[in-house]
Amino acid sequence: MERPILRIYNRKDGRIEGRFIKGYDNAGTTLYGAVYGKNEEEVKFKYNIILAEGLNFTPKEDYKITVYRWIEQELERRRFRIKPSTLRIYERYLKNHIKPAFSETELYKFNQDKLQNFIDEKLDEGLSVRTVQSIFIFIKSSMADAVEKQLIKDFFKRIYIPKVRNKDMRVFTEFEQKRIENLISSRQSPHDIGVLICLYTGIRIGELCGLMWEDIDLESQMMHIRRTVQRIKTEDGAKNKTEITYLSPKTEASYRSIPLPLFLNNILVDYKERNHGQYMMMDGDKIIEPRNLQYNFKKILEQSGVSDANYHAIRHTFATRALENGFDAKTLSEILGHSSPTITLTKYAHSLYEHKKRKMEFLGTLYQPPIVGNMVNPVVNQL
Repeated sequence: MERPILRIYNRKDGRIEGRFIKGYDNAGTTLYGAVYGKNEEEVKFKYNIILAEGLNFTPKEDYKITVYRWIEQELERRRFRIKPSTLRIYERYLKNHIKPAFSETELYKFNQDKLQNFIDEKLDEGLSVRTVQSIFIFIKSSMADAVEKQLIKDFFKRIYIPKVRNKDMRVFTEFEQKRIENLISSRQSPHDIGVLICLYTGIRIGELCGLMWEDIDLESQMMHIRRTVQRIKTEDGAKNKTEITYLSPKTEASYRSIPLPLFLNNILVDYKERNHGQYMMMDGDKIIEPRNLQYNFKKILEQSGVSDANYHAIRHTFATRALENGFDAKTLSEILGHSSPTITLTKYAHSLYEHKKRKMEFLGTLYQPPIVGNMVNPVVNQL
């Protein structure tokens, strides 16, 4: 349907009126619609809402919707398509940051300056750049429908947020890795087996906790990643109350199958004979959760004389060793569950310190120092 022309008038009572043709009756008589506001901007906003509703809705003169209310409604509408852990984060953003800033800001007044000021204030308050970026992405995605319906302008590309400075990732050196392996090789606890699995498959800590024996085909030496485990805030929002939740993997690419090295497959065959639980990571009849693995990993590092690191350093170490030993980016990307090889190379190419050092040392062997007293200038010789 062609967009009806909106005509703007100044009323005697000081308000602004917007009139438009909303249709025709059976006799062909023109039917008019009208919206009112304090200014032209508000009138156009209400008019766009009417168009979005198919010209069947006439807002009351006091009709208002704030930025906060719009985002709240969008989150409610999408909540069943969002992972529970992400939903809890969005709810915190809404309550702690968006509501205080935009509970009184009408949607039609939302613009580049207001959002940029909000971003700047959050950075001044000490929020990390990564968190501010995450809040911005949440607001932008919540406003997609408002932009499409022309309720607000698409000013999001003009918002400035500083780039995140990537911290140097912790990667165990070959010497450190060997010390860890020497310590756990003679032990058979689930915590030790878990470290070994991650060192040679690169799976995430939550994916390790989510592994069931049915996910591992020991005959074909294949491990299938189908779920992950996270501890997230409970639905009732009680302060500091959390619960263990089994979720689908992080992304679609995180659903993957990983071939097991023969030595690791043999270890798991033996381990399975002694552990009959449904999940791989079980201590007796109790499932081991990520924070327990993290706590015990700190003990392993201390006992092996390796400096402190978190569990995710094991995944970084696997990726680095793989690249050092000639893995192509596409293969490694699929094993790690990245959506593209570009992500893998961007994340890990700079961390190959030992590999680069060896290559540079090899290149250095090509240098042949000149014989003292019998130097020959090759350039002069050619002349």
